[in-house]
Amino acid sequence: MNTPSVSADRFEPTPRFDVDDGTSKKIDQSNGLDLSYEALTKRNIAIRDKNKTDSPHTKDDVLNTLKTERVRSVMVCFTDAEGRLHQIAFSVDSIVNAWDNLNFDGSSIPGFTAQLKSDLGLSLDPQSFRFLPGDVFGPGQVMLFASIKNNKDGTPYEGDARARLNEDLKKIRAEQGWTVNTAFEIEGMVVEGVDAEQHFDENVGLTPASMTQYMDGLPGTLLPKFIQRLTEALGALGFKPERSHTEVAGGQFESNYSYADALTAADQFVIYQFVARIIANQMGVTASFLPKSVAGVNGAGAHTNLSVADKAGKNLFYDAEDPIQLSRIGRQFVTGVLEHGQEIALGAFIASASGGRRLDPHYEAPNALQASAQDRGSMVRKPDGNEKTARVEVRSVAPDVNPYLALQLLIRAGARAVLDNAEPATFEIPADPKKLPATLHDAIDPFANSSWVQEVMGAENQVKYVELKREAAERLPRALGRKIKKDEVRNHHSVRHQGTKADF
Repeated sequence: MNTPSVSADRFEPTPRFDVDDGTSKKIDQSNGLDLSYEALTKRNIAIRDKNKTDSPHTKDDVLNTLKTERVRSVMVCFTDAEGRLHQIAFSVDSIVNAWDNLNFDGSSIPGFTAQLKSDLGLSLDPQSFRFLPGDVFGPGQVMLFASIKNNKDGTPYEGDARARLNEDLKKIRAEQGWTVNTAFEIEGMVVEGVDAEQHFDENVGLTPASMTQYMDGLPGTLLPKFIQRLTEALGALGFKPERSHTEVAGGQFESNYSYADALTAADQFVIYQFVARIIANQMGVTASFLPKSVAGVNGAGAHTNLSVADKAGKNLFYDAEDPIQLSRIGRQFVTGVLEHGQEIALGAFIASASGGRRLDPHYEAPNALQASAQDRGSMVRKPDGNEKTARVEVRSVAPDVNPYLALQLLIRAGARAVLDNAEPATFEIPADPKKLPATLHDAIDPFANSSWVQEVMGAENQVKYVELKREAAERLPRALGRKIKKDEVRNHHSVRHQGTKADF
């Protein structure tokens, strides 16, 4: 019997089975599964831990959940070329009956296919399965990430950055026995008003919803309440939060959570921002992840902590005898990241005009192509760490990058230097260090002309990505001035088309 093909535009939410395992709230079945945060945390952490074993979460595990729980719909997620999260809501019956035959129109996705060959398929990743908190997403919702495939022959779609990163990680694991561990420290800013970015007026600017500063703020006031809700939701999603706090600029926040393998960490990157935006909207404000939301104050970063473990789980970046406890492999990894810093900036550091603004050295911005154990203006820093936590921190990563692309570039750069037995980085600050490109305009050519970037991304993907960035740059003057422009905000790739009626 042929399995039906299901298109994204035919979704009908379907309440499912009345099963109660003792962890559900006592609610009417039609409202769907609605677990407590404690139950959500246990379930999602159990799946995460299972994925670390030789018997990870499988298709059958997912289907069993869908058939026996009161799941109403499945949110299937993927990202476009610029890293923006896209979601398709499929009915449970669609997933159960057509797991391998889900498709969508790729011609409307930035950086994807042309209209003449628009149909793309979805290959669901059962290890990415998550139960979602009902107060954020609505009762009975679950999430799966998908890789994208060409419908005609089922081959991986070359424009899917998540799939490309996953293939690189599998290759590194198979050939070197390495697992790349990653933790992001993502900053954002809560600003006044719903859909504030879409309604941005450059003569007024965005207004921070709180003037609290670094690790400040009265409990029960808006920003601490937002941070608390975000942290609790991330915990329920299996993130293992470690600390959350207000940041230096008014309205700015940061939530830190435990490291994960690089693919899971990239998924967490986009989920983090998605959840923050939903919670902020529910509170009548906006969570902005523009690298520079407000002129004259510190911008937002996504500091990226990286380490490599061997098959036994030993941290290969730790050396107790080294002055900063960083091994030769760790130092060589840093050498590769610094060597390719300028050419990968468009993909990892300056993905927008706002990203260029953020790297203003007057605001502790990490724009210098150097490594340091302490200096926060350096592109790479070595935080304090022990045998388990030793890592390097790439501070120049921005919160508006495509995390799959950024990690692919950083990991390939570092791994290449290790395998080539490159000279280890010294962590001594040079007298006149090279700098990252200062603007989006300046970041384009080094990326576009790099044969190494082409090797990592593929020629077609490199061209498509550069075209998107040239289009964004050409909307703006090369010299932006101090005032943040309307097109920087309203047409930013993370802001466009977020369901607003604002006049673009």
